[in-house]
Amino acid sequence: MHSFRCPLTGPVARLGRQSCSGTPRLAVSCSALSRRTYPSSCSQPGQSTRIGRARSVRVSALDAAQPFDFEHRMQHKLTQEKQLTIGIVGFGTFGQFLAKRFVQAGHRVLATSRTPYFSQAAAIGAEYFEDADDFCEEHPDVVILASSILSTEPVVRNLPLTRLKRSTLIVDVLSVK
Repeated sequence: MHSFRCPLTGPVARLGRQSCSGTPRLAVSCSALSRRTYPSSCSQPGQSTRIGRARSVRVSALDAAQPFDFEHRMQHKLTQEKQLTIGIVGFGTFGQFLAKRFVQAGHRVLATSRTPYFSQAAAIGAEYFEDADDFCEEHPDVVILASSILSTEPVVRNLPLTRLKRSTLIVDVLSVK
């Protein structure tokens, strides 16, 4: 016996199987109608069952899994809340290594560099921007500086930091070459 909220009458209705003359049939009982049980003429999904005057319940499936149940929606919402937009400035060998790991973890990865890396970024699953302004307009949650330590000053000067969100975290993983 399965309970559900009846969209027609409001109160709780019950769905279950009832045997009438040896044949299993679908039965619908609605608490708004004196708790009477009305067997349907057919136990096949998709058939309508009349309850009282011109009220019907359409049964589309019995014991069907609900793809949009509460747990599924909350899991999806939690996954979206945990997903970060991570920007990588300096998409060389180490920047590509980081991008692969972040994409595998389910984050959105943006990349920019002096030399174009469009094909490498597409192969990894990252978005590549030639222009630093366009890169910052995507408002990453985290910006990772993955350039050499010698080129840090010009990289930071050319990065339009005023276009980033105020809460953007900037991390440097500079390498010595």
